[in-house]
Amino acid sequence: MPFSATSLAILLAMRDGDKFLLRGDRSHGCQIKYNPVTKQRDDRTALSLIPLERAGLIAFESEPVTSGRYYSVKMTTKGMAWLDENTQCDKTKELIDKK
Repeated sequence: MPFSATSLAILLAMRDGDKFLLRGDRSHGCQIKYNPVTKQRDDRTALSLIPLERAGLIAFESEPVTSGRYYSVKMTTKGMAWLDENTQCDKTKELIDKK
């Protein structure tokens, strides 16, 4: 299944330790970022989490209880394998570097 360069960048960021949250109803995702100047949280929308979760490349760390709350997600073994297969290509790395 083809994924966008944004989805690939999210998986790479997740592998590098960035934290992502997905709402319990699986309709909205965000990346947790901190502003180094103000030390405040500066979340970024990450809608590409939704197709990644549907494909089984990421999963909730704990099963969601409430549909309106955000829950932490992690990369699955299937996601790690897919990432290893698709980061071998030089063209993929060029797309990510342009972002």
